[in-house]
Amino acid sequence: MNKSQKFILNPQPHYSIEIAVTKKPKLISNKVLEKALALVKKGEKIRKEYSSSLHANIVSC
Repeated sequence: MNKSQKFILNPQPHYSIEIAVTKKPKLISNKVLEKALALVKKGEKIRKEYSSSLHANIVSC
């Protein structure tokens, strides 16, 4: 059973960013989401400290 939580962010109309939380399901702070979104916008991978709990993909719309 996949217990990951997914957050879909839409910074631009032509794509969205999907951030999946893969650790124990719990509420995740907006600051963590914003930091992950900022990294993705810069074209970077999610940094190591988040890699075990977050991954992000740019999803075409």
